[in-house]
Amino acid sequence: MIVGGLLAGLGLSLAVAFLMHVVQEASPNGYGMNINGSVLLEVVVAGPVFGLGLAMALAALIPSARPSGQPASASPANPADQPADV
Repeated sequence: MIVGGLLAGLGLSLAVAFLMHVVQEASPNGYGMNINGSVLLEVVVAGPVFGLGLAMALAALIPSARPSGQPASASPANPADQPADV
């Protein structure tokens, strides 16, 4: 799950980096704006961190695998509730 989140964040950050490159080329200033440091920081740090947070949030929403008869808030068995062996 964590690796998938990191990869998703990396893919998202590469898409945003491409969008930033397109905006830089379409700008009237052209290459007068230097966004190389911002793009590198966004691809290397921000994207994977966002993907990791997204993966952790989705992992919290997905219920864990439990036996079908056991509810999520089951308390431990009380020996007094068990029938006596005769």
